[in-house]
Amino acid sequence: MAEENQPAPRKPWWRRWWAIVIWCFIAFVVVVSIISAATGSGSTESETRVNAQPDNPSSASAPVSASSPSSSASPKTSFGNGTFEVGIDIEPGTYRSTGPSSGSAPYCSFARLKSAGGGMSDVNNVIDIQNVGGPAVVTIDSTDGGFFSQLCNEWHKAGSSSPGSAATPMTTFGNGVFQVGVDVEPGTYVSRGPEDASAPFCSYARLKSAGGGMSDINNVIDIQNVGGQAIVTIEPSDGGFFSQLCQPWTKR
Repeated sequence: MAEENQPAPRKPWWRRWWAIVIWCFIAFVVVVSIISAATGSGSTESETRVNAQPDNPSSASAPVSASSPSSSASPKTSFGNGTFEVGIDIEPGTYRSTGPSSGSAPYCSFARLKSAGGGMSDVNNVIDIQNVGGPAVVTIDSTDGGFFSQLCNEWHKAGSSSPGSAATPMTTFGNGVFQVGVDVEPGTYVSRGPEDASAPFCSYARLKSAGGGMSDINNVIDIQNVGGQAIVTIEPSDGGFFSQLCQPWTKR
């Protein structure tokens, strides 16, 4: 009988349901605490990074792109060979060059263009194109898009002191483009014809404007190709005179 009244032995603590519940709760609290601490640390670092940003984003250092030289400088009134945008790279106006850049260059070649980037191959982009074996004069209009120069001495905007300008109008001159009343006197001139045997013709033209070119037929008063002696009368009302592959002209 004494043995029957003894209490049943107690289960180990890890087999009691309430102990399992308590330990699960403790484990849950620990995990939540760890996650909260990690999240809080990340937020603090993010806030620190955000707060470290400058108040004005534009003041942050950034790569500085080099500006185009033509966008920061004023249009030039003197320039060499190349392709130029009128109004951006060069000013419009009348310019002079002393001619081919070297003895090995037979011609100073230049062209007025509708678009500086349109090139020379598109005939519709070319306003006027010339190959001149001596001093050259060209008028670049404000409506021109571009100007091209090859194998020419430097171009200078026309004026009394610009290179290529005659001190007084000449009465004897060679090939090139000349302004009447400035470079050459009006009057009657004689050339002995083509400058050498390889030149079949002495070519020349009277122009309304020295800088207007040969492509505009409305700028040409008279044009001739002569295989022998040539005689021309340059009127005071003429604007320019063009000569190519001719022996020197002398006033009569």
